[in-house]
Amino acid sequence: MLRELHGFLKEKDPSFGGLVQVQNKRREFLWVHPQFVDEYSVVPIA
Repeated sequence: MLRELHGFLKEKDPSFGGLVQVQNKRREFLWVHPQFVDEYSVVPIA
């Protein structure tokens, strides 16, 4: 179900509303506003 949602969102809004994907210290992937990338990110994902 999560893959279907991801596919739907990617189809409807490929830019994900301007959010940036980051990986936090626990190696979890998050989508955050560009303003908060430094607070959550260990490694920004391109």
